[in-house]
Amino acid sequence: ESWLVRYPGTLLMISHDREFLDAVATRIVAFEGTALVAYRGNYSAFELQRAERLAGQQSAYLKQQARIQHMLETGKPLRN
Repeated sequence: ESWLVRYPGTLLMISHDREFLDAVATRIVAFEGTALVAYRGNYSAFELQRAERLAGQQSAYLKQQARIQHMLETGKPLRN
């Protein structure tokens, strides 16, 4: 782990060991749908950032659905 932390280049690591990834990773790249999404920090930071991102997407989706429902019920769009 200490060698990896000091390594100046880029390495691709695949691991299921969260403690190891927390100790050595500075960036996590995750497959999300058909895209790769990069997160800064170790694995714990990635989990937090991803949860926040997904919560934001869910919130935006629910707002969008509410707007659509309002438009269907009233026949007119909402103002921002």
